[in-house]
Amino acid sequence: MSRNIKIVPNEFYHIYNRGVEKREIFMNEEDRERFLISLKEFNSENKILLKDVINSNSCGSTAGVRKRKGEFNLIVDIMCFCLMPNHFHLILRELIPGGISMFMRKLGNGYTGYFNLKYERVGHLFQGAYKAKHIKTDEFFKHLILYIHSNPIELIEYKWKENGIKNLNKVLKFLNFYKWSSNNEYCGKTVYNNGIINKDLIIEFFEKNDYIISFNESLLKNNENDDILKDILLD
Repeated sequence: MSRNIKIVPNEFYHIYNRGVEKREIFMNEEDRERFLISLKEFNSENKILLKDVINSNSCGSTAGVRKRKGEFNLIVDIMCFCLMPNHFHLILRELIPGGISMFMRKLGNGYTGYFNLKYERVGHLFQGAYKAKHIKTDEFFKHLILYIHSNPIELIEYKWKENGIKNLNKVLKFLNFYKWSSNNEYCGKTVYNNGIINKDLIIEFFEKNDYIISFNESLLKNNENDDILKDILLD
């Protein structure tokens, strides 16, 4: 899979992709749960089959999640994630040479296989190869985290970046219950999708209270940081 950038171990990358023809790739909570399960299950050098992750008798159920036996080596650190109806965002750090490519191949093929089986369809689900952008500075990393975690706001306040947030309390309450991103982990809350991101690395960039203050301030500033992020925004 060709890239415009060279991905190397111990560097951070913004990884994102969306559905072919901008179609929805998460139809319901089962699909989003399946994707989050995959973020954990495919983060290994071990070969994992679709049937090992999801019980073949219950395509959308999490009851058949594979039980790990023994030790395994992670191939990436997951620092951030956010699922939207037709796309997803990840921030990954490669731990072994080729780790991100291996992880994204297993994640993309595994989720596409699950989705096509469940919805009785064939063909590609994602719009080509995943996109990868190198995160070169701490400042960029911090702004990117805030940008990714603010994505779900458009589900309740369309074009909020252009028009501003009309009801901040409503938005914060919505994000508090939005379990399809790592925002609550950064806020120090107990979450059901524990074990996906590397919590030890979070505190190198944000203390809990500092993150909450920075995030709330970024919501009020709207698109003030778009110049910093313009190269990684989805087309």
